[in-house]
Amino acid sequence: MKRISLIIGLGMTSLLFVNVSAAFAIDTPVNKTSSAEVEVTKSQGSGGAEPEEPIGEPGKPGIGSGDFTINGLSDFNFGKIEMGKLGKAIVAKDRKLGLEVIDERGFGSGWNVQVVMGEFKSTEEGNKNTIAKGWKLVIPAGTVTSKFGDLANPPKSHEVIIDKMAASVVFSADKDSGLGTYTNVFMDDKTTDEEKSVRLSIPTYAKIGKYKADLIWVLTNAPKN
Repeated sequence: MKRISLIIGLGMTSLLFVNVSAAFAIDTPVNKTSSAEVEVTKSQGSGGAEPEEPIGEPGKPGIGSGDFTINGLSDFNFGKIEMGKLGKAIVAKDRKLGLEVIDERGFGSGWNVQVVMGEFKSTEEGNKNTIAKGWKLVIPAGTVTSKFGDLANPPKSHEVIIDKMAASVVFSADKDSGLGTYTNVFMDDKTTDEEKSVRLSIPTYAKIGKYKADLIWVLTNAPKN
């Protein structure tokens, strides 16, 4: 009788061990590895596409071409400013003032945009040789936007003060940033803060009249120094 009980006991112990082992095997994660491969190819370039932000002429395509370009750019209209006063740029309803850069080369070498403004020359007949002196143009550090870019590591917007014919960096991307399409929005139609506006000051010794100056924007394949 004792022999039979011992055999039954050993059998139950073995069965319990098998059940515990099976349960342990089921609860243990099994790790395997697969892979995913891709080759990223060069973009055909989005230059010429309509800018992401309403900064150019309404309904007009972008002004750039290719995969590394300035694709959108605003003109500045200050209307009338009294001698010795400061005026803000005029922004049409639902429009913005800014600059759009496209970098789809896929290198991540960085870039910068410099701006320089020439002299304010008279646009009035019989007075074309008159030049406005003593002006000062301020472009504030803007808001950088992008629909599909890396806004966790975006390009940088810089305030520039232009009071002579010298270039200043207004927009720049460090190495490994600025890939894609980005807009530097200087201001929009809802901007009321003078310090956040594109603004022009005219000296008290200015001559009355209508004037115009050209701004030249240069995109360079290098980060800001």
